[in-house]
Amino acid sequence: GTGFAFFAFIGFDAVSTLAQDAKNPKRDMPIGIFGSLGVSAVIYVIVAVVLTGIVSYKSLGVSDPLAMAINSFGPEFMWLRYVLKIAILVGLTSVILVMTMAQSRIFYTIAHDGLLPKAFGKIHQKFRTPFITTIFVTILGVLVCGLFPMSIIAPFVSIGTLLVFGVVSFNLIVMRYKHPKIKRPFKVPLFPLLPIIAVLTAVGQMFLMPLTVWIQLFVWLFIG
Repeated sequence: GTGFAFFAFIGFDAVSTLAQDAKNPKRDMPIGIFGSLGVSAVIYVIVAVVLTGIVSYKSLGVSDPLAMAINSFGPEFMWLRYVLKIAILVGLTSVILVMTMAQSRIFYTIAHDGLLPKAFGKIHQKFRTPFITTIFVTILGVLVCGLFPMSIIAPFVSIGTLLVFGVVSFNLIVMRYKHPKIKRPFKVPLFPLLPIIAVLTAVGQMFLMPLTVWIQLFVWLFIG
């Protein structure tokens, strides 16, 4: 279950891709990542506790567990469903905005490294943002969401996120030993214990994913 829902945590690392937009990255990046992660994790736990207190957890294995819980209140609370839908739309819109900003800046940086066409590295003269990569990511996201069901996208994104987090954690160990004198504004505490735990946790959850999800991952890596 944790592996399948891991895609919910992909947005927090997106904060790091906005380092070039921050006034003081050394201070702002850790605050943004740990602050958003902490607040969201607490809210996740609270919502889960409330939901399982309203209805049995056996009834929540649906695509809309919040709506399911509200329906159990009876017709007098039907108005709450509309409030919930508005909240969901606002939440999803903010997630889409953050992920579009993050991915567009990743492509922008890759283009400057010469691994993507130079057009991806262009900056809008007025807004000072990578507008071509933003348009590209938006169109690509619309096509993927429109052509594939969530039952395929969710586990695929989760195993991809686990792979990325595992690779980053492993590279942290490699970089610390290969480049010990490089300037590090932020250093992961309890090194190398925390990175090793992160690698084992990510890889362990990946091996619990179904074979079909692994096939999707290998096909995507081959295309990439």
